[in-house]
Amino acid sequence: MLYKLFILRKKSGSTLLTNKKSMLYCGKQTNPSGFVCLLYFRRYDIMGLLNEIAEKLLKNFLSLKKDDWIEWIAQPNDWQDDCDKFNSCYFIVKQMPKYPQHPRCRCRLKKIAEPIPNITAKATCDIRKFTGYIFSDKYDDGKKELFESWGYTIEDSGYLQQLYISQAIQKYCDGQYQYVGVNDHSAKISITITLTNQNGVEQHINTIWKLGQKGTIDLIAPYSGHNY
Repeated sequence: MLYKLFILRKKSGSTLLTNKKSMLYCGKQTNPSGFVCLLYFRRYDIMGLLNEIAEKLLKNFLSLKKDDWIEWIAQPNDWQDDCDKFNSCYFIVKQMPKYPQHPRCRCRLKKIAEPIPNITAKATCDIRKFTGYIFSDKYDDGKKELFESWGYTIEDSGYLQQLYISQAIQKYCDGQYQYVGVNDHSAKISITITLTNQNGVEQHINTIWKLGQKGTIDLIAPYSGHNY
């Protein structure tokens, strides 16, 4: 089986690819940017090139330490995978998705500095997660009664919003989160939030956050169980 590759070469430049053993035919066609060289390669040449790329990506990954931070750079494709949900997301290596995601995965991991709260990372939390959900009478799931038993009411929604934001962004940047998978649109992480009840006893609860691009996290679920 033969494959086609289009290689651009500027008029004043040299040929980008000169593997004569692989080249079976070469034709030139003038265009405004220079020459287009149409090369035909046998199947094993293409597979060899892809294997070289995969090997380079894997070596880059293996050089990372568990406490390093990376930016996930996805390769656009039409495959039914989750790679695009991680694109431009910041992960600490010890809590990142499986890499590579699949045999044809060509995603790159770019090493970055540890994110800094409210500078290179940001947390957001819609106050309606409390006013319209936790303290709403529409839901009979026990969360309203649970929070009220700790001494919180709907009037505390603004306080809880800011407490969640401040704790979540700090813990995320410290790598104190768990990667828990994806939904239809994004990656999800779990962060433990600590609340103090009216008797001064700390409650450690699990919360779920959407992991967005460039160090952004947004609250999805304000309570998903206790962290004992």
